[in-house]
Formats: sequence, C-alpha cells, structure tokens
Amino acid sequence: MSQLSQIDTPTPYKIDPDGDIILHTPDYLFIDAAKGAVPGNYARFLVSSRHLALASPYFKAMLRDCWAEGSTLLERGSAEIPVKECKPDTLLIVLNLIHGRHRRVPQKLSLQQLTDIAVATDFFQCHEAVEIAASNWKAALQPSEIEMSHLTEDTIKWIMIASVFDFRDTLKKVTQIASKKEQVL
Repeated sequence: MSQLSQIDTPTPYKIDPDGDIILHTPDYLFIDAAKGAVPGNYARFLVSSRHLALASPYFKAMLRDCWAEGSTLLERGSAEIPVKECKPDTLLIVLNLIHGRHRRVPQKLSLQQLTDIAVATDFFQCHEAVEIAASNWKAALQPSEIEMSHLTEDTIKWIMIASVFDFRDTLKKVTQIASKKEQVL
C-alpha cells in the first residue's frame, strides 16, 4: 500500500479493538462529528466477525469460506467489506448494538433515523440484536392519535418500523389509516 493511500484511508472507528473485519460505507459521506457520538469523521468500522455472524444471518452467510469475504478472512485473518446499503451513522448504531456496546447507542432517535435503523435491521436480518433498543426508541417517539388520524409520509415510515420490529398495535393503527381509500399522500 502506498503512503498516499494510507493517508487517504481514515483509521476505522474501533467498535471492537480486537476485531478482524473492517466494514466501510463507500457511497456515503463520513459521519459529521457534530451530529453524533463519534469522535471524528468515520465511515469505516473495526468489528468482530464472530459478533456479526452470531447476530446476522446476512453476515454469517457472507463470512463463509465459499464467498470472497469469508475466503479472505480465512486466508488473511482479516477482511475489509464495503456496505453500500447503509448510511455510516445508521451502521454505527446497528454495529454497536450487535457488539453489545449499548452505552454508545443513542437513547432517542428521530422518526427518520428509526426508519433507517428498521431498513438496516431488515437488510442485515439482525432483529434480535436491535429489538430492545427499537422498543425504547418507539416509546420515545410514539405517534399521537392526532398524528395517526390521516395518511402522511410519517404513516408510511411507521408501517415500515412496525413491520420490521413486530409492533403489532402500531402496525394495526397505521395500516388502518393507510387502507382508507379516500386519502391521498
């Protein structure tokens, strides 16, 4: 590796200092330090393949030796994997939950952040690792009856969140709103 590429490649944020995988989000800008609890601008994360495989069937399959990522991990003892499907701030939260770093997880999220977490959770199939935090975030964001009286973009976000995390009461409310034929976005 040349000196230039070493300078251009930022040090990964260490979720697991003894990790053997670097996940990175090449299609997104770095996390803005002013917006989160990450000291610096990071879009690369040092994590544990064991934690990933235990929490996520997606990563478990990817890290088998029949796939390039798994072969690289087996041969070199480490691997670097792009994660194009997730924003860095969303990935950071999900990875902290997967690794049991609950003190590093925000106690409250915006509706859009919770929607992004739901999408990532569903994609990575790591529902069990995220569900308790999601329940807490939902409780802090619970939509009011007024907000839930007509179809909006937020209603659609709640459908996604409730479907992914199996929030049955919320799903029932929001699907009833969405099913009213006279409503338009």
